[in-house]
Amino acid sequence: MSEHGEASLEELVDTFVGDLTRSLNAFAGECPPFKTTVVNSSQTRGLVNIRFDQSEEAPGALLLKSRGQGVLSLAVTIGCTWDSASRFLAVEKSSFAVYPYDEVTKEPLFRVEYVRGSNKYRPSSHFHVHAHRDEFTHLMSFAAKVDVEKQGKLEDYFKKGKKLSSFHFPTGGP
Repeated sequence: MSEHGEASLEELVDTFVGDLTRSLNAFAGECPPFKTTVVNSSQTRGLVNIRFDQSEEAPGALLLKSRGQGVLSLAVTIGCTWDSASRFLAVEKSSFAVYPYDEVTKEPLFRVEYVRGSNKYRPSSHFHVHAHRDEFTHLMSFAAKVDVEKQGKLEDYFKKGKKLSSFHFPTGGP
């Protein structure tokens, strides 16, 4: 607790990490543990970085599976601090990067980033698409390839292939 009887920044981050872990466990089965690092400097106002714990070989990531096969990996980095009134937890910056399979040491397929202190030259949230057409189309067809119940879709894939334009990034709405 802080001197005012309210939760400290670290306590708020711990609660947020618990919520995030439960959400990812519900979605993906089991996620690796998160590691938090407190960065104290005059510019950061007590920034706390959150990311998956990493090994010496590779950055930490959550392996996303289809029918038990690893298809994509998700790497998460979130920097939290106080809101402008120093009352609530605020995300200062975040990055969600998606990689093919478990190849997190290579360039991601795409990433979504948010920067709280944006300006007229840079939007606060944006997509970066890194992938080549072949990588996306291969991954788009992967689930059909390992699902014997969808043999017709597999045959359609080999007859006409997939187009990158059929991949959509939903951003909200009903």
